[in-house]
Amino acid sequence: KTEVHCNSVISQVANTVSSRLSVKTDITPVTYDRALAAIEGTEMYDYRYTDDETGQHYVSGIIDDINPTPQYHMDGMLINKQRTARIDANLTGYHHVIIQKLLERVTTLETNNQELLNRVATLEKSDNK
Repeated sequence: KTEVHCNSVISQVANTVSSRLSVKTDITPVTYDRALAAIEGTEMYDYRYTDDETGQHYVSGIIDDINPTPQYHMDGMLINKQRTARIDANLTGYHHVIIQKLLERVTTLETNNQELLNRVATLEKSDNK
């Protein structure tokens, strides 16, 4: 296994994480409650890197590798086992599950709202007679 450490990387190849079923095990669905807990348990911060003289700002969770009691909170499923890097693919997956649920809720609200509008229209017609 080769490890590369650097501050700036320009790559012309895609992430090597595989989405193929053939290389996966212990597959379980991610529940909305689990996804929501991960998102709620992760604080987002705006920051700059100490060695970046450009002043570029970034936004993400922060792995607190300094304080004995973490001052910055990130759900454990978003941090690699060595606690040296974020797993942004997991964050994206949790966002996806939450968006699916929110879309379901919007559809339900729209349906309920239309039913209420229809009832109001029916009542207004009967009052005008």
